[in-house]
Amino acid sequence: MFDYEGSRSEFLKFLVEMGEEPKFLERVRAHETALASLLDHCVKQRSELIEWPRRRFTALRQRVADDWGRLARHIANSEPHATFAALAAQLPHLGRPSCDWFSTDRRLLVSFVDSANRFNRSWQRFLSTVGLDEVNRRRDEYNKFYPVEKSCAFGFDSVNGGFEPLPMLDESHLLSQFPLLPTPSLV
Repeated sequence: MFDYEGSRSEFLKFLVEMGEEPKFLERVRAHETALASLLDHCVKQRSELIEWPRRRFTALRQRVADDWGRLARHIANSEPHATFAALAAQLPHLGRPSCDWFSTDRRLLVSFVDSANRFNRSWQRFLSTVGLDEVNRRRDEYNKFYPVEKSCAFGFDSVNGGFEPLPMLDESHLLSQFPLLPTPSLV
């Protein structure tokens, strides 16, 4: 084939220059690509589902002008600022005025809470059906084969000294990445 002298690492560099990658690098890319695809799918779905809660929150926010204390008498939580600050972080201001002159603080609050609760139910339903099989299969293959393939490529086992297996993903991982909307309890 090739008459090439030198170390394994030089040979690996040569392979990469020729357009061939060692299998352990393909394995890394495969699990990263599967995860990126899943997260992209979640981002797209979430942006669609969160549109109406975001509009309703913008109307509420404009109505009270970020003075969340105005809503204290309508919610059971004694500290509305923390709840609404968390919502403001998740639901950036749309910038379009969308509330009418006849809306009251309570009416806009109820409208937002209803919309946020619908979003939370839909989002949980989506996360429970999103399908983590492909991502977890790629992670399992990475955990099983990456250390062996890397050891073979470099010719010694100590190359895997810092290897940590990837955890399998579940709905709670996605929920930590894409949380539900915190909703205040109405009185």
